[in-house]
Amino acid sequence: MARHSAVRCDAQAALGDLAPIPLMLRAVCREAVAQRVRPAREWRREHRASRITAFLALTLMLALCGPTLAEKPLRGVALVIGQSDYEHLAKLPNTANDADAVDGLLDDMGFETSASTDRDARRLKRDLDLFVEDAVGADLAVVYYAGHAVEVAGENYLVPTDAGSDSEKLADSLVPVSDFIASLRKSARIVVVLLDACRDNPFPPGLTLRLGDADAPQPVTVSGAAARSVQRFAPTGAAGADGLGTVIAFAAEPGKVALDGESGGNSPYAAALVRHIAAMSGEEFGTVMRMVGEEVYLKTGGRQRPWVNESLRRLLYLGAASAPVEGEEGAILSERRQLLLTIAALPEIGRRQVERVAADGGVPMDALYGMLRVLGTEAPKDPSRLDALLRDQSRRLSEIMAERARLKQTDPEIIRLASLAGEAINEGALATATSIYERAKARVASLSRDLDAVESAIRDRRIEYARVYAESAAAYELAFDFAAAASDYERAFAEVERWDDQLAWDYRRRAVIAGYRHGEYKGDAASLERIVAQRDEIMRLAARLPSNLPHAEAELQIGNALNVLGRQRADAKVLEDAVAAYREAIPVFEAANDLTGLSRARNNLASALTSLGANDAGTARLDEAIAIHRQLVADAPFEADTLEWMTARLNLASALSRLGERSGSTATAREAMELLSEIVTRTSPDADPIPWALAKFNLAGTMLFVGEREGNPKMLADSTKAGEDVLKIWTRDAFPLYWASVHNNIGNAYQALGFGMADDTFFRAAEYEYRDALEEWRKDRVPDDWAKATNNLANVLKKLGASTGEETKLEQAIAAYRACMDVWTRPDKPLSWASAQNNMGDALTILGTKRRDAPLLRSAIEAFDLALAEWTRDRLPYDWSVATNNRGGALVALGEITSSADLIRQGITAIEAAWAYDRKTGETDYDDYYRKRIETAQKALDGLKAR
Repeated sequence: MARHSAVRCDAQAALGDLAPIPLMLRAVCREAVAQRVRPAREWRREHRASRITAFLALTLMLALCGPTLAEKPLRGVALVIGQSDYEHLAKLPNTANDADAVDGLLDDMGFETSASTDRDARRLKRDLDLFVEDAVGADLAVVYYAGHAVEVAGENYLVPTDAGSDSEKLADSLVPVSDFIASLRKSARIVVVLLDACRDNPFPPGLTLRLGDADAPQPVTVSGAAARSVQRFAPTGAAGADGLGTVIAFAAEPGKVALDGESGGNSPYAAALVRHIAAMSGEEFGTVMRMVGEEVYLKTGGRQRPWVNESLRRLLYLGAASAPVEGEEGAILSERRQLLLTIAALPEIGRRQVERVAADGGVPMDALYGMLRVLGTEAPKDPSRLDALLRDQSRRLSEIMAERARLKQTDPEIIRLASLAGEAINEGALATATSIYERAKARVASLSRDLDAVESAIRDRRIEYARVYAESAAAYELAFDFAAAASDYERAFAEVERWDDQLAWDYRRRAVIAGYRHGEYKGDAASLERIVAQRDEIMRLAARLPSNLPHAEAELQIGNALNVLGRQRADAKVLEDAVAAYREAIPVFEAANDLTGLSRARNNLASALTSLGANDAGTARLDEAIAIHRQLVADAPFEADTLEWMTARLNLASALSRLGERSGSTATAREAMELLSEIVTRTSPDADPIPWALAKFNLAGTMLFVGEREGNPKMLADSTKAGEDVLKIWTRDAFPLYWASVHNNIGNAYQALGFGMADDTFFRAAEYEYRDALEEWRKDRVPDDWAKATNNLANVLKKLGASTGEETKLEQAIAAYRACMDVWTRPDKPLSWASAQNNMGDALTILGTKRRDAPLLRSAIEAFDLALAEWTRDRLPYDWSVATNNRGGALVALGEITSSADLIRQGITAIEAAWAYDRKTGETDYDDYYRKRIETAQKALDGLKAR
């Protein structure tokens, strides 16, 4: 059995204005790396309404494929209850306002409305009974209740204003909601109950009540506090023969408390009802309620999400009660509603990611969701990249909000338009915001033509106009149109270039940042080249300022553009220029004690060094990158558990893992495991799914290497379990490339287990995993990753061909290795190219020996010689020993076939040299393997002598 070579891939995270690439995603492409022992796989394949005077206009439609009822004026009745002035309990200042607002809404829509305010138990029950009588024959009955309510033993109760904490009196005064609904359902065809009542529990903690025939007292909780509370609302008993169902809507989901809103205003729930139900035309009621729910969710920063229990047997449509809003305000509202429906369809993991970013950045979630809606299908699939984009946009939005608060406009039309655009951004209506700014810019352009005649006010006016362009650029940034943003920043720069050096520098700096973001996200090398070509001009502008920091900032931003360009082109010279720019910036940040700028420059320097070191035979640049990352971790410039804190550790672990594999040392890799284990322990898949999955995946990858090198099956099994845990988050639909990475490494695990246990079952299972990975890692999409998985698949085919004697599998493996070298060329990927040469040589040796084909064996030796031209003993000793051992085996086989004792002796010498290296490094697990190879070769030599 021949020993096999290793190839690996890395990515590091960048800090600051350099848009980050994925946090150290490792797809370790070894033949013998492992994740988890699983059962044999050869037997299974894991592929895995309009207003009409005095009438309510409703349209009732059968759901699904049922017939539609003829549209006609229908009768709607409504009861609005506002309980505010409680005698013995905490007063609710806003419920009276809420009831007034909803009463006005329903009245305007054509309902026969009744208002009930601050009712004691007797009057509240009387009002409810009267409403049941009034609702007889109505098509739709709506009840809105704002006030205290509680839950006892799964039943919801309305709390009258004379309720106190005496348990016996309280039990008699509470009004059960389910009984009222049951009676109302017998009167009206459709019943809608809106309970804006989930405020804090008004009674003392621990209060219990014995109600009805209950055997024991039951605790009093907030209304709607448990999901079981809705069971009381299920249709029971007889209803009208043509009853069409019931909708029960709570202001907050089970177990949560609804907010009362600012004093003197409305509750978030009431405000959302008024905003959206009043003006909807042609929308089904359930859709409207989803808009209401998401409006409350956004306005409360995610703290409150309404909840609806619906059992309608027809679709319910409410016509518009008033003319639609016109102009910019109407456009904002329209886009807002589309945004709300988009949010309603998002999975919980997407909500948690936006909520966390918004909370961390102190910005409204509305705008972040608006960004995601603008991106649509172009949103990054890479979870860490999406998180980084959201956080970058969050920081930009925070700057826009702060700048808007500071700046004052003088032109009335610009003031109006800027205000509307700001409102649009806050509402997440980014398309409307950019459209409004286009009008503002047209106004600016018109004013600018007259400005030359008013020299005394030029400077102030130029600055004002530049701000419009800058705010427009910021809006484009939020909408991920960085090319338009860069253009507007350049126009802002042109407005102030002669009047304000600091503003000129700031706008030019922002133009550079937007330009290289466009270059990276869109793969537009020309955008990056323009930035590099403007280097001298940018430096001259920075030199006009008294501080040296702009100079350092210029070097940093130009370095970032070079870094992106170098990675895109795989151009070492461009990456070297990026390194030089970062080194120029670092001393200036140090002298100014600018810790943030210094950390950004150092991290990005280490990122560039790691990219350069990826194909270095030596480790000097990797060593320097590790030293920088160690210093960043030790200095701790970021708060613990933040994304930046995790990034520093992930990048350090990445470099350590690469160095460990390069040298064959598990001690270095174990240090990486400790860093990754700390991240996994301090995060969780529920609270921080993306960072957790990144760390967990990298931990599994490092365990692969250590487990293989140390012959530790337990670590290999633990590694595979970690990979399976990651697949619960990295699903194929959501993260296809990451999904493929995990499957690739599971295949590597099966390979290691196959070699360790001498069981072909694991090799067949590995083949399935690699073919899964290749379904997403396509050559036209990610050629380097395609080559990795193809190389690994070829290794499995080679082993199966050797053990089963199937020459076809060996031929398929040889063809696969040659295909890899179409991507892994020697000038661009010398180490990966050498790996494919070594592995192909091994397959040629097996096939040549089986066929006793000397030309095949000579081709194998030639392949090993080519691999050793890159894998030299002084630069890559571990890989050198692998190829040297394999070359020795080919020499022995060729000597036997050609009866050449000299070739056999050369083969024995090569095998002994590889064995000596392993003993020198403390690797003794292969002693028996080497001993048997040499004994077999010696017998062949002795046989020749005896002839």
